[in-house]
Formats: sequence, C-alpha cells, structure tokens
Amino acid sequence: MFSRLRFKFKRDSFDTIRKMNIVRCFFVWGLALGAIIVSANDVQNATLPTHERSFYKGIYCFPLLFDILPSIYIENQGIDDGGNSSSSNGEHSMIKNETCSSSQPKKKKGDSFYPIIIQAARRYQVDPALIQAIIMAESSYNPKAVSKSGARGLMQLMPRTAKSLGVKDSFHPEHNINGGVKYFKQLLNRFDHNVTLALAAYNAGARKVRKYKGIPPFRATQYYIKKVSQYYLHYKKEMNEEMVKNMDGVGVSRRAG
Repeated sequence: MFSRLRFKFKRDSFDTIRKMNIVRCFFVWGLALGAIIVSANDVQNATLPTHERSFYKGIYCFPLLFDILPSIYIENQGIDDGGNSSSSNGEHSMIKNETCSSSQPKKKKGDSFYPIIIQAARRYQVDPALIQAIIMAESSYNPKAVSKSGARGLMQLMPRTAKSLGVKDSFHPEHNINGGVKYFKQLLNRFDHNVTLALAAYNAGARKVRKYKGIPPFRATQYYIKKVSQYYLHYKKEMNEEMVKNMDGVGVSRRAG
C-alpha cells in the first residue's frame, strides 16, 4: 500500500524528514487499523446512520495524506531523492548526470567544442565520436565541471594527470580536450588498442585494470563503459548522417553545374 522511499538527505533536512516519517508511521498504521475495525463492525453491516458511515469511509483516505506529505515536502525543499550523482574509482572519475544521463545526448551541448574535438582526434588518431561520447559521460559538456574527487573540466582530468600531460588549465576547453584525448590514446596503446579496457582505465585507473586483468568489478566503471558505448553509437550515427547529407549536397551541386 505504501511505497518505500529512499532519500538522499541534505544534512540540514535530515531531522525534519525523520520526524515526518515517524509521525507518518504512527498515523498511517493507527488510522488504517481503526478504519478496518470500524468498517468490519459497523460500516458494512449498515448499523450506523448514513452520515456517520460516510465519515468512517473517509477514514480510509486519511492515512494517504501522511503518505504524500513527505513527498510534497521533498519537492518544495528541493531535496534530492536519490537521483543522479558523481562517483569515482582510482585515478579518474565519472560524473553521472545523467546525469549526466540520458541515453540520447543532445548534440547542441557539444557544437561549440566540435572543432577542438576534430582537431584532437586527427592529432592523436582517435575516433571523434568516441571523444564526444567520453566528454558526454564525463561532464555532460560542462567545461567547469568538478567531481567530488577533484577531476576537472570536460574530460574530467585529475590535477596530477593534467600536470603529467602538460595541461595548463583544465577548465580551458582546448587544453582539457587535448590533454584528455592524449591520455586516452596512451591508454589505448597500453592496452593493445582495446577500447573497452582503455575506457575502464580512464575511469578506474590503469592499475586497477591490470590488477583485475580486465574490467574492474566496480559498478560505476561498468556503468561508465555502458554509457560511453551508448553515446558513441548515437554520435557515430549523427556523423554518418551528416556525411551522407554532405555527399548528397555535393552530388546535387555537380548535377546543377
């Protein structure tokens, strides 16, 4: 009858929600029990006047008020009910906005960064659709994104990693993308161009991949690889469609000429 709610509490709202849940339990089950007893003894036997029977029938609905109140409070206070969150494992982190997290990313988010992505893709010989997918999974194209573990920018570079890559400003899109693609290319070379293992290393760290001799048994890492794969298919399809349009345009212009 009553759903089990899981709250991701804000510190200043914890006591209020806890008290509401305690009150909710007492009222809901107490009133429900009273309604059942009254219904069994009087309402169904029609031993009470009509207006009193209507009153007791209304008791059935009253407990639902205390089931709804916590949800109303949460919505008004803007408390997170356990939705998307950021997590990290090892050297690198993953931001789920899903976030980060529609399986159909919006191309508009990355339009302004596309020339930088193409340039980095050509420089390091990495599929641009894969770079787009990584950026979407990491930061949802937010150049100012910072994870709880300290990863920064579009491709979520940790400060130590960024320094080793020669990245001067992790919040600068061009610096971040070039550094992130360079790092991913290093991982591809390290794991014999196995994209899945390179993605696992990008998220959880190369040492974790070597330790477990494959994808680490971390839920966040496994989820990360799945999301990047979904985004990759989306961006690859977009690129192919754009290529076909351009070829059709060239064909029409030649025939017109």
